[in-house]
Amino acid sequence: MRSLILGLIVEAVMQRLELIALSIIKPKIWVRYVDDAFVIIKRNDSEYTNKLINNIFEDMKFTTREEELNDKFPFLDALIRRTNTGNLETQVYSKSTHTDQILN
Repeated sequence: MRSLILGLIVEAVMQRLELIALSIIKPKIWVRYVDDAFVIIKRNDSEYTNKLINNIFEDMKFTTREEELNDKFPFLDALIRRTNTGNLETQVYSKSTHTDQILN
C-alpha cells in the first residue's frame, strides 16, 4: 500500500523541477499531470532540454518521446494532433491493447 503522503512529495518535487527548468528552457507549452508532462519546445532543443531536466535531480530520470508519425502524439488518454495551420486538436486515445471492457 502506498503512503498517503507520496502524492504530496511527488507534487512538491515536480513543482521544484518546474521552477528551475521553466526559468531556463521557456517552452511554448508545458502541461503536467502528476509526473507526466506534455511540452512543446523547438525541435533542436530536445536533447538539451532532456539533459537539463535529468540533471536537476540526479536520482530521477525523465524520458522523452518526440512527435510520432502524421504529427500525432498520445498524452494520457488524449491523442494530440497538429493541423496544417499549426493548431492542436485532440481526440480520445486508447492503446492498441485496450479491450473496451469495464470491470465492476
